[in-house]
Amino acid sequence: MSHPATPFMASSQASVKALQAITKNSTQGFEKLLKLNLAASQAFFDQFKVSISAHDAQSLRELQTELFTPLPRQYSAESQHYKLLAEDSSAKFNKILQSTLSEAQKRMTSLA
Repeated sequence: MSHPATPFMASSQASVKALQAITKNSTQGFEKLLKLNLAASQAFFDQFKVSISAHDAQSLRELQTELFTPLPRQYSAESQHYKLLAEDSSAKFNKILQSTLSEAQKRMTSLA
């Protein structure tokens, strides 16, 4: 006969493993978000460096036109990256949560 605390210990261990998986998922999502933000910042500073190199108002206007023309497309691409990142993180979180809830439900029914 098993000790009465054994099912509760197993449940607690499963909860800790689920928490570790959620933490890992969150960390990976944060790293991806950080990389995306760093890439966007680097692109901005590269464009800024180019605009500083203008010698007169005419060349500055031409540089600005070149720099601002692709902005809507870049914004759309970045928005898509953020959306995919959020969907991926959410899907992983839901998968972990469903697995944890399923395991907890199995343990509770085995106790009854």
